[in-house]
Amino acid sequence: MFNPFNLNRHPRLRRLRQFCLVSLCLIVALLCLGRNWIARHAIERIGSYVLGNTVHLQQIEIGWRTIELEQLSILEKALDETTQVHIERISVATNLWGGWRSGQWFDSIVLREPTLHLRFDADGAFLNHFPTTSTGQNGNSLPLKLPFRALLVRQASLIIHQTDRTPLAVRGASLSIQAEQQIRIRGEITDLLGSKLHFQSQLSPDDLSGSSLAILRPLQLNSKDIAKFPLLPAFDIPATRVTLEGQLRAQHPAGEFNLLKHSMALNGRISDFHSASCGLLSREIQFNGSLLEGLATVQLAGALTHGNIACDATASLTTETPQATGTFRLSDVELQPLAQMLGFEIPVEAIATTNGNAQLVYHNKLLNFQADLAQTLANIRVDGVPVDDVATHLNCTGSYAPNRAQALVGVLTLETASDGVALQSVAERYALGAATGRLGWQASGTIPLETLTDLQTYAAQGSVQASEISSQGLIVAPLTATASLRDGEVSIDCRAVELSVAQAVHRPANCIVNHVRLSDNAKLTSSLRATLPIADLQNRRHWRAAVDLEIQHLSIAGEPLSDFSTRAALDAGELQLSPCTIRWRNTICKITGQGHLSEPTNASAAGQSGSSAGVRFTVGPISLHDIGELAAGASSRPLPIAGAVHTTGAVRVDLQRLNFQAGGDMQISDAAYAGAKIGDAKLTWDATAQGANLHSQSSSFLGGTYAVDASMQSLDWTKAQVRASLQDAALSRLIALGASTTPLPLGGTVSGALELHSLGDWDSLDATGWGATQNASVAGIPLDLHTTVLRVENGRVSLGAAGSAFEGQLAIDADAKLADVWDWSQREPLALQRLPVFGLLRATSLKLDRALPIADPSGALRPLRGAIHFSAERTAATASKGLLASLDFSAENIRWNRASLSQRVKGSASLHPQRLVLHNLDGQCFGGSLSGAAEVDLTSPLSGSFRMGAEHVNLRRAAAPVRSLARSISGTGSVAVQGRLGNTTTASLKLHANNLTMHEVVVQEVRMPIECSLQLASQQVRWQCRGGTIHLGRGTISVTSDGSFANGMASTNTHAELRQIDTAQLLRGKAINAGTVSGDVYIQAQRANTANDLQGRFAIELTQLQSLEIPGIDQFQSLLKLSTLSGPSFLQQDGGSVHGRIAGGLVYVDDLFVSKSGLQVLLSGTSSLDGRVNFDVTALTQQSGPADGLISLAQSPLMLAAPAPVALLMKANEALKNRVVHVQVSGTAARPTLSLQPGKKLSQDALRMFISGTLGSQAADLATRQQYKSTR
Repeated sequence: MFNPFNLNRHPRLRRLRQFCLVSLCLIVALLCLGRNWIARHAIERIGSYVLGNTVHLQQIEIGWRTIELEQLSILEKALDETTQVHIERISVATNLWGGWRSGQWFDSIVLREPTLHLRFDADGAFLNHFPTTSTGQNGNSLPLKLPFRALLVRQASLIIHQTDRTPLAVRGASLSIQAEQQIRIRGEITDLLGSKLHFQSQLSPDDLSGSSLAILRPLQLNSKDIAKFPLLPAFDIPATRVTLEGQLRAQHPAGEFNLLKHSMALNGRISDFHSASCGLLSREIQFNGSLLEGLATVQLAGALTHGNIACDATASLTTETPQATGTFRLSDVELQPLAQMLGFEIPVEAIATTNGNAQLVYHNKLLNFQADLAQTLANIRVDGVPVDDVATHLNCTGSYAPNRAQALVGVLTLETASDGVALQSVAERYALGAATGRLGWQASGTIPLETLTDLQTYAAQGSVQASEISSQGLIVAPLTATASLRDGEVSIDCRAVELSVAQAVHRPANCIVNHVRLSDNAKLTSSLRATLPIADLQNRRHWRAAVDLEIQHLSIAGEPLSDFSTRAALDAGELQLSPCTIRWRNTICKITGQGHLSEPTNASAAGQSGSSAGVRFTVGPISLHDIGELAAGASSRPLPIAGAVHTTGAVRVDLQRLNFQAGGDMQISDAAYAGAKIGDAKLTWDATAQGANLHSQSSSFLGGTYAVDASMQSLDWTKAQVRASLQDAALSRLIALGASTTPLPLGGTVSGALELHSLGDWDSLDATGWGATQNASVAGIPLDLHTTVLRVENGRVSLGAAGSAFEGQLAIDADAKLADVWDWSQREPLALQRLPVFGLLRATSLKLDRALPIADPSGALRPLRGAIHFSAERTAATASKGLLASLDFSAENIRWNRASLSQRVKGSASLHPQRLVLHNLDGQCFGGSLSGAAEVDLTSPLSGSFRMGAEHVNLRRAAAPVRSLARSISGTGSVAVQGRLGNTTTASLKLHANNLTMHEVVVQEVRMPIECSLQLASQQVRWQCRGGTIHLGRGTISVTSDGSFANGMASTNTHAELRQIDTAQLLRGKAINAGTVSGDVYIQAQRANTANDLQGRFAIELTQLQSLEIPGIDQFQSLLKLSTLSGPSFLQQDGGSVHGRIAGGLVYVDDLFVSKSGLQVLLSGTSSLDGRVNFDVTALTQQSGPADGLISLAQSPLMLAAPAPVALLMKANEALKNRVVHVQVSGTAARPTLSLQPGKKLSQDALRMFISGTLGSQAADLATRQQYKSTR
């Protein structure tokens, strides 16, 4: 029997078996060696086929119990091989024994850095390709068996792409699933929009019962970032940020796959809700929710920055009749910040409180709803005007059934009402004057939801009530205006609007009634009635309206206005304005009007022009003087205009084509302003919907001509063009329009032109202009602007001007940005230092002798000559320092006639809004140096400080204006002044002069410290000098003085103390030889007008006389031919004294006694201030004569010891008559006239003086005493 397994018997079979075993071993060996390569290619090919995309695997390592895959990628074929899924590494630990035993074939599966890319186009369509999967019927089968013990996902990422949007990436996701007796799931996302999310679950694999927990750490959302996320619609709201955080807990019942039957609890908070436009909206809002046995509840509550919010909602989700209820409350919500958050501005401030509730019930495919909303607006201010509370109530009730013929059924009801606004608040807000009264309103309406788009079914009614309205002396009777919408027709009814004048005792004094002088019984009555069909609104034949106006007993400015009434009616498409004639003073105004309204189809068929209306008017003559009186009464400011105006015009409106035609002309004759004649002018105008033109011209405007042309296309004023020109207008008449009086005579003419384009905004405005003056002069002095050019372009304005003044040159350059200037002008208060205008004003070589006649009409400064240079500049740097302008000035070749006063003086200053600062003043002055600085406060009448100084001044050059003084003075001097400006200006002066010579009197040095003040109110000057010194004649004069000067009168107390002044050293090249002078001089004055009002006294001692070179006395020695005397030594003493007073313009010399070389002279008399003298001079010689014995006897000790006999003294005259000479001196001090008077007796004073000079003071006193007794 054949046995195939018996290989020994069948060698061929044995060889076959050996071959098969060897081949199988080789195959197994080859499979083991190429397993990785085979597996990689198998995964790529099979995976690509199954997934429909390209699968790429970089490397696979298959071990006995592990499988390692690296760089596994799935690429989108339809998207140019872009990456769909990429896994960096997959590690699989197998367990074949566990798989056979429990179905868990893998101990662990680890995915490292998996990344999923989801792609969408610009419209949001999904672009990724994923294989389709089918769900088995046992998708919910239990128990749940997982083929692994552990699944780990580390550092997973999800990236969402959309065309033209920034990708959204979620990174750092980790997942751990442990499948043993319990399924434990733990996960974490470390980068969820910058936040973290933790979640975990523990489930039973048998019935999936267990619990879950998810925690969201604070997540900050920013609207600017969210707007860039994929799949979100583009939106633009103010930058808003909010922070969210919360947690969710869930309990999973056994075997229940309907999530609505699971138990859940949610709680969290919204914090730091911030908007860039409104600021912080809410710091924290708490929310929580729950789901229990199909009943869901949500609660939200929190405090907003501008209010509070609270919401509650409950819904039953698992019942046969699902229903939901909710309440909503917003309280203390500020309306304006809320509107700003929504991105728009409203001029309304209010606090809103809103309460709402709603209910939804779904039953038998029918959704019933009911909502009620009540809102109250309080503390309302509209553009700053307070408005009473507004209450609004909204109710909506109905049902919705998609399968029903009328899907939506119900009604919407709205009601609102307010007591309105007090007109007094409106008048105060807009400065309209005093006003009283109140406007209130109420309105209500219903809208059926089933006919929501049919206006015919709408119903509404409203009314406005006005009560106790009065303003500017006018009273409006109580009225009610109503409007209603019913059956598709709007009706407006406002009847018997009556305006009358309040009684005089009840109206303010400055009201318009008093200004215009309306009559007390004036009355205006009007009414309005109109109906408009909504459905057939274009059918104008169905429009009906009528307006009645009646004015009675009206007078303006005390002149009655004729009573008139008119009616404007619209009926059946016809417009009619009844003719109206109005008379006031000599002015007559006639108005007529008519029109036609028709439908476009009817008009075209009939060949008519369509709907139109026209009005004609004629007014004149109108007295400009009357217009000025009315304007002056209303504004309390005079308007001195005169002339007459005639005007006619017509307006025609094509209501079908929405076009119109208008035109007219105005003639002004004999126009004048403030007495200045302007001339005549004619103005014509025409306008259509395509544009308007205006032309005005005059050949007698201010002595010249003018023309104005303006055109506007498409009635767009922003593109208007204006051309104006002025030729040879008298400058004096032009200035007289703005000033009632001109302080200086003006001459010459002015011409110019201006052209404007594109008036819409600053950037598009284009303007050019020029101006010039011809033969212009001020007070006969030429002052011309040769060229002035104005240019406006690209939002900037520039001005350039060049001219001449005072035989010098003027140049002006200025530049500004119009928008900046406008913004600056709208600020309150205006800050001049921020004025955005920059430029340079430069004046060169202005002649002083041409400008001084304006500043000094008297001509006192006419000999002054020189040239002035000046510049004022304002730049951006100047403005940044808060300055208005920086100033530089200089003066050159300052002369007085031909005498040079200064070669150059220059300085710089800065002009502030409230002060002027002189930084420095430097230059030459009268041959010396000049310096100074000052600061003046411009906000007060006079305030500030100053410091001035002049050193080494040539006094002769300084005295050049006074020729007589300039020829007789020489030397140098300095002055320093420092003080403060104010209501009382004070100053300290320090005067110093060296080597001064005046009228040949030599003064070595002068120092005068002076304190002075000036009171502006009284114009009183006060001065005080203490410690003033004058060094001359090797002596010193000490000066002390104080006084005041006001109203041309001076008061003073002055004391001059003379100490050891050598008269021989007083004159240059000459010698008075009056010896050494010492003494005191006192000068007083009380309200002195001239030098004649001065009073004073003086007492001066003369010693060491060398000669008698005193006017009137210096001729005595030659006249008397004196010889050398011999005698006692005391007779040779030389000296003298002077006593006197000053009063009435005369110097009274009471006694002047001089003794010199045997001659004794006694002088008394007067001298005027102009040098005229009248002296009595008595001279006593010491030649031998009858008196020698008497004198010898008088010198004996016996005579000196006892009283002298009276007879001896009485004989003195007789004894001295041969030695005494009497002389009368008259004429002037420069040319005295001497007259001898023989036989004149000695006076008592002369006798005393001679005896005192000869015998001594004791004998003189004794003699005069005895003589006095004998006289008695």
